[in-house]
Amino acid sequence: AHAAVTGTKTFTMDMQIPNALPTMVCRPPTIKGTVVSVANSSAVAAMPGVTDVAVVSTGVAVRAQTFGQCIDAVRALNVTWGPGSEDGRDDASILAELKHAEVPLVVPKAHKGAHTIDAEFTYYFRSNSPLETNCAIADVRASSAEVWSPLKSPIVAQGKIADLLNLPVQAVTVHVTPGGGSFGRHLFWDAALEAAEISKAMGKPVKLMWHRTDDFRYGRTHPMATSRIRATWAGKN
Repeated sequence: AHAAVTGTKTFTMDMQIPNALPTMVCRPPTIKGTVVSVANSSAVAAMPGVTDVAVVSTGVAVRAQTFGQCIDAVRALNVTWGPGSEDGRDDASILAELKHAEVPLVVPKAHKGAHTIDAEFTYYFRSNSPLETNCAIADVRASSAEVWSPLKSPIVAQGKIADLLNLPVQAVTVHVTPGGGSFGRHLFWDAALEAAEISKAMGKPVKLMWHRTDDFRYGRTHPMATSRIRATWAGKN
């Protein structure tokens, strides 16, 4: 606790892994959109501090000397995006779908003279973002990989990373680092898998950090749900 409040505790982004430089991703404007083309990858690769630009499954990754240079490069990218899986949908359309799927509220028949109150509640989407944004360090080589990330299910993450890289599980080493908050978010391994994919594409170690907006726009959320309740009571009170 003392290390945390005095700023001396070591989190993933504090670690100094040899040659692992700051890395960020330019992400699609819609959920699960895909990269069609990048019009200015060469120009962005020539920006101050930028070492690599690579297209990956989640967008266009940029590796640079500092995170500030990564942000500048991500903003400068001119990407043509393909459609995403949820294009044209919004809160209203998804809520209508949920309402349509509701089953009748079946409750015991109330006694004569009993009073009832019915209520309906809607739980909207809510970002599941802890204080520390999604992050991971990855060093992927031809026959092995090493990943550092605040994971709550590292064994599953190890297997998924091995599958992605087409490596045997024993060739993937996963280090669990302290996490700056969780609320269940680090049960999933998005950043570790993405960092491994980027490191393989670039052939270099990367220190991946999601922008806070990435968490809000692309990260996992508590799903939308509806709930209904009926309270029944008898008597005067």
